[in-house]
This record gives sequence, C-alpha cells and structure tokens, in this order.
Amino acid sequence: MLMVQITSYVLIVGSPLIGGAIGRSLGLKASQTGGVILGIFIAGEILFYGSLAFLGREVVLLIRDKMKGWFKRKNRTK
Repeated sequence: MLMVQITSYVLIVGSPLIGGAIGRSLGLKASQTGGVILGIFIAGEILFYGSLAFLGREVVLLIRDKMKGWFKRKNRTK
C-alpha cells in the first residue's frame, strides 16, 4: 500500500508532464490533452485516498506528528 501511495504522489504532481507526453505522443488536441491530464490527476487522488484508507490510523498519526513539528514554537533563550 505504501507503493500505491507513492505512485499517487507521482501521478498528482506529475500529471501535467505525464498527460502532456501522452497527448503529444498520440497527437491529441489541446482540449483532449487537458482531459488526459485531468484523468491522471483524478486517478492519483483516488489512489491517494484509497491508500490512506488501507494504511489507516498509523499514517494519519505519523502525518499529524510531522505537522505538529512544523508549527511548534521554538524556545528562544538569551
């Protein structure tokens, strides 16, 4: 499932590049290429939420702990 989640990240972030390459290789019009890009993006989102459902609580807790670290105030002692 972790590989599915990583694949979803690649599809979401890389959807313009992947869709553009597919559209160019198939000789599609700009509107059709846009549809391919949107389809790839939606597939990535579906894989992402599906993998979260299977990986479950551990991943949610890990993400929450990482995000808490981003917003903690650092003690400044002089």
